[in-house]
Amino acid sequence: MILLVDDNECFKDALARCLKQNMLNATVLTALNGKDGTEILHSTPVDLIITDLQMPVMNGHDLINYRNQHFHEIPLIVITADTAHDVLDGLKAQGVDEYVEKPCECTAVAGLAVNVLEARKTAPTGC
Repeated sequence: MILLVDDNECFKDALARCLKQNMLNATVLTALNGKDGTEILHSTPVDLIITDLQMPVMNGHDLINYRNQHFHEIPLIVITADTAHDVLDGLKAQGVDEYVEKPCECTAVAGLAVNVLEARKTAPTGC
């Protein structure tokens, strides 16, 4: 189950369709902002979060912090147009698994999602 959070409805819907097609009909839940995303996290088991950073109501940075506090085990990919070094360094420091620069190819995002999920499956667990 993938949670996709982005306030651009056209982009969100197109990426959700692409993820479903390229990830063997994966279930993709969508939200227009981080607040709606947190409600989904509390109601549905999620295997991966993909989020934008700049959104109204609750932005991606706040969603990342929320995930870190309550759902730290869920891997996270950020899709952003803001690729300043301090932003990207901050994402890694916050535990973001990967980021993709906008504009992006949906198949590249799907491939990255598969890689992140596979890496989490094969990662050694702590004692």
